[in-house]
Amino acid sequence: MFSLVAAHTWLDLETVAQLASGSAEVSETVSTDAVAGVVTLSTCNRVEIYAEAGSPQNVEQASKEILRTIAKTTDMPYDHVAAAFKLYRNDAAVRHLFEVGSGL
Repeated sequence: MFSLVAAHTWLDLETVAQLASGSAEVSETVSTDAVAGVVTLSTCNRVEIYAEAGSPQNVEQASKEILRTIAKTTDMPYDHVAAAFKLYRNDAAVRHLFEVGSGL
């Protein structure tokens, strides 16, 4: 499991909103063997994408596929989208999910 997180603490709210609009359909749009499943959490302050890679070795490829999908749906450059998100893996992703869940 891994997560991609973009938040107001390091981005302006306009960028967060733009990323949120592009991530709304990621679970239906991403079609690759690298991504086994995707769930998106979006609030006014953050966009979080929790996903399962097809295998532990595919986390980098899976995250890039998700980021490419967001870049395509937002018409934002891939590099800009990739720089906006932080990648959390394995236990760090689970820990972050519980921190966010308890904070909401």
